[in-house]
Amino acid sequence: MTDARGTKNRTAELPFEPPPGPQPQKPPRIVRRPATSEAAAPTTDLFDLPVRVPDPQPPAPAPEPPVTHLAPDDMLLQRIDPRSFRPNERSDAWLYWLTDRERADQALREGLPIDPVAPLLLSERPVVLKLLASMAEDGEVPPQSIAVLRLRRIAAARFLEADREAACYRLSGVTNVSA
Repeated sequence: MTDARGTKNRTAELPFEPPPGPQPQKPPRIVRRPATSEAAAPTTDLFDLPVRVPDPQPPAPAPEPPVTHLAPDDMLLQRIDPRSFRPNERSDAWLYWLTDRERADQALREGLPIDPVAPLLLSERPVVLKLLASMAEDGEVPPQSIAVLRLRRIAAARFLEADREAACYRLSGVTNVSA
């Protein structure tokens, strides 16, 4: 099959006639030439620039002051009724501090002190009932004035030191000891 121009149509397309009238002209192509070297701004030689000496190392930040107290709100410090403990209980996410009511009230206001010289002894739930019985027998604290506070173990974990003999933890502030 041949088209109107006499060429063989290999794709078997329908022959189309160009539309009548003048054909649109393409816009002229704009060619930009680079600026001549005379008009170009002079370039600076990088070796002529002054050498910038880096600042000396900044001083190390001041060390954080040691933590002396754990805030009650940060640890979710709460008073627990001593009668709520039962034999054969399992450990939970809390640690417990047995003390008298005055020290418990002070701790609820000010937080727990972290003291490596005289650390607080914190115990897990299964040990609390045994400690309550021991305190009542020893007469250290009258049974009616015993207070039990609990705190989140994870909040105090970096300040705890395990006491394997007493099956409890010391709130001593000694770090690098897993709790």
